[in-house]
Amino acid sequence: MNNYFKDIKIYHIIFLISIFQIILLSILKINNLLFVSCSITANIFLIGIIKYIKDKLNIKLSSKEKIIIALSIFITYAFYFYSILNRKFIYYWDFSCYYNIQIQTIEAFNRGLIEGIRSFVGSTYSGEYGNFLSFFPQILFHFTNKSIDNYIISFIIIFIPYVIYSFTILLKEIEKYILVKKVEKELLFLYSFILLLLFPLLHGVLILGQPDFFGLTFIFLLIAITFKYDFKKIEIDRLILIFLLTFMLIICRRWYLYWVISYYIVYISNIIITNYNNKKDLFKILKNGLIYGITVIVLFLITLFPFIKNTILNNYSSSYSFYSFGGPLTEINSQIKHLGLLPFIIIVSGLIYGIINKKYRRYSISIIVEYLIIVILFTKIQNMGLHHSLLLLVNYLYGFYMFIICIFNNQKNLKKLLYILLFTIIISNFLFGYNNKKSLLFTDISLKVEDDKNYNEIKKINKWLENNLTDTNRGYLITHNNTINPDKIRNFKTPTSNVKKYMPYGSAVIGVHKFPLELFTSKYIMTTTPFESISVEEKYNNVFKELVDSGIFKLVKEEQLKNNIIFEIYERIKPVTEEEKNKYLDSLKEESKEYKNLYEDIINSYTIN
Repeated sequence: MNNYFKDIKIYHIIFLISIFQIILLSILKINNLLFVSCSITANIFLIGIIKYIKDKLNIKLSSKEKIIIALSIFITYAFYFYSILNRKFIYYWDFSCYYNIQIQTIEAFNRGLIEGIRSFVGSTYSGEYGNFLSFFPQILFHFTNKSIDNYIISFIIIFIPYVIYSFTILLKEIEKYILVKKVEKELLFLYSFILLLLFPLLHGVLILGQPDFFGLTFIFLLIAITFKYDFKKIEIDRLILIFLLTFMLIICRRWYLYWVISYYIVYISNIIITNYNNKKDLFKILKNGLIYGITVIVLFLITLFPFIKNTILNNYSSSYSFYSFGGPLTEINSQIKHLGLLPFIIIVSGLIYGIINKKYRRYSISIIVEYLIIVILFTKIQNMGLHHSLLLLVNYLYGFYMFIICIFNNQKNLKKLLYILLFTIIISNFLFGYNNKKSLLFTDISLKVEDDKNYNEIKKINKWLENNLTDTNRGYLITHNNTINPDKIRNFKTPTSNVKKYMPYGSAVIGVHKFPLELFTSKYIMTTTPFESISVEEKYNNVFKELVDSGIFKLVKEEQLKNNIIFEIYERIKPVTEEEKNKYLDSLKEESKEYKNLYEDIINSYTIN
């Protein structure tokens, strides 16, 4: 460790300079550079952690391995840059969520360092969408025109090396305990990268602007730093790293908490089972582990109590009805579709081999048990979206890993056949995803971003709204589905369009979004015919159409969309009455029974002039 501390003196100096820079900018009130300075500090901090773990675990990389890492990063960059530069996609909902958070965080820091820190602490502590991820891409995003595409490019450039290098550390740590020949270890390293980069689940949401996969950085590092640690000895630096990595993982996205719970249940159980017959060691392990565990739990409860409480206790299936479609068996069926049937068979075959082989039995059983715990815990509150499925990525990669080791241990002729089978399936699976081909044998994840069919029509609507919306003449769109929704119009010309300023995100999800008083206050109300609903917004639309029929609104513009959908813009020509309020109250009686504060109370709070 002495050599490490000698080497890292320069790192410490750079880190301290970056902190001093933040303080100096704050004192001089150069607020527009505060957040980019914080971003520099955040990246230096994470690089320091990764370097520390690499050195602590004595990870050495050969020239070949360094070339593989560099090529992996380059190829991944090329894939994403090509995709981003060749699309006509309008980002909406979760695809634009973190872009909006990025902009809000920039605005907070532009008001001063205290406001910026408050935005981080508040968003993290509340348990909703936090802005932790926003700190890392700002080092590049600051120097762009602030478009959504440039935000995605910024976090891809920053995040991909972290994920790939952390994956490298985990591979090299596991490699120490895998009993194969040196040449096979080199092949195992190469094949592992091929499997990772051609795995559709890794790219499925990142390609559309969701940076959730950054959490894999902390998952890979956590597994590496805990892989052979059993608490027999107190290693203060390792324990601090475990805490920091766990903390950063769960504030990436709240649902990573389910991976944390599942992983530590299996991790602790393994340590106890392994040392069960050695009572002296077991006592020491339990004592050290209990002291550390209680300390960590107390720290988490102090810093993240609402976060943890909301994540574990909230039943999101009642709010996000499109994630409520069954329990664990239904979820596993969905996962098989995401993987593709043939890749799923390979993963299962690898796990079976791992169970049969005594050297890998404990790890293989642990991976299966952890998988089941994650699925069971998660489906207690809702089923998984594609981004949630990243929780299971390590489990799937382990199955592939075991399959490759199985190939190594087979006869020469069979090896060739199994290699051909493995890589034919993996490459075909990726190509099916990229070409959006649908087959039960291959993944249902789309890796090619299709152009929005209504791109030109939405462009016209956006232009009309830009010319007509003002601070006093605001607009509200009721429709909230995948074809048309407020985000598509608001984000069309981000960041130059003023539509976002005068038209809100909208309300659609029961128990999450409150009743939109903009239905009373906006000059222009927009909807579509026929009306496709995802949640409660259908009730808003039914009442609105009654009001149109009674002459409270007049049609001022129509735009024909694809699939025989008509986009309609109405102008309010009569003021709001008690009768209008009561119509909405009556239509939302059921929702108000459970969420009175979101519906009935909001409607009654509106005062008629």
